[in-house]
Amino acid sequence: MKIDPHTIQCKTIGHQWEEIPYTGEIQWDGDPLLLRCLSCHSERLDYIDSLGGLVHRGYDPSPEYKKVLTMSRAQWRVEYLQVRKLIISRNNRRNRLRMVK
Repeated sequence: MKIDPHTIQCKTIGHQWEEIPYTGEIQWDGDPLLLRCLSCHSERLDYIDSLGGLVHRGYDPSPEYKKVLTMSRAQWRVEYLQVRKLIISRNNRRNRLRMVK
C-alpha cells in the first residue's frame, strides 16, 4: 500500500496543528477549539472549560489517514525511516547538482 509521506510523518512524530474558525453547532459545555493539521489535513475538535480543562475531544481523520489507522506504531516508524531516507537522498542529490552548476 502506498502511503502519503505527510500521513507517515503525522502518525509517527505528530501532527502540525493550526487553529481554524469553528462554525458548527455547539455540542458540549465549554469553548470549541477546532484544529486542522497542516500536513495531513485531519481535524481535531476540543471543548475547553473556563479553567482550561478538556471537556471533550473528537477527531475527523483525513481519508488518507483513515486508510492506515490499523498499522502499529512500530510499522509507522519503519515507514517513516524509509521515507526520511528517500528525502535525505533526494536533498543530497539536489545539493550536489547545485554545486556542479
